[in-house]
Amino acid sequence: MPFSITRLDNSFPTEGKVYLFDANVWMFILALPHQLNAHELAYVNFFDAVVNLSSNPLCKNRPYIHLNGLIISEVYNAHMKSHWDAYKVNNPLVSSLKKYRLTDDFKANLKSIKSDFDAYLPYLKIVTSLTHSPETILFDVPSFSDYNDHYYYQIAKSNGYIIVTNDGDFRYENIEILTMNQKLLSIVE
Repeated sequence: MPFSITRLDNSFPTEGKVYLFDANVWMFILALPHQLNAHELAYVNFFDAVVNLSSNPLCKNRPYIHLNGLIISEVYNAHMKSHWDAYKVNNPLVSSLKKYRLTDDFKANLKSIKSDFDAYLPYLKIVTSLTHSPETILFDVPSFSDYNDHYYYQIAKSNGYIIVTNDGDFRYENIEILTMNQKLLSIVE
């Protein structure tokens, strides 16, 4: 199968499918609504459409959103770092992440991200086992990709999942990719 890259805003979730939302997309999902542009909002709308279809009592074969520890790690770290960066602007004496972890701001943001993930639990397919060995992924990473993206690709390919990404370097064949990223879309246009 050659490249299968589709514009996200022309796509609708399908019953029975599993969608792997890349960490860069989760950042849009967990962002405050006023921070999103139309391009980013397309990802949030698609995510919401998957949740809505999955929660519809008429849906006979619910779609799910794949989530694993690596995605949570990427999202958690980026989310908390962005809050720490914002906090440092007005609190220059908090010069390390260790010090930031002692603040009420950190505790509130930690509670918020936990609450966000908790709200989506019924729609998530959380996988706790490793499907692919880390060293196999490491030694197989192509030069255009990073480790995490290659790991997501291997998961999607072996399980028939659909990738939802805004990463312009996610140039993989043999899987379905939904995106608004023009660099990716130009591959198939």
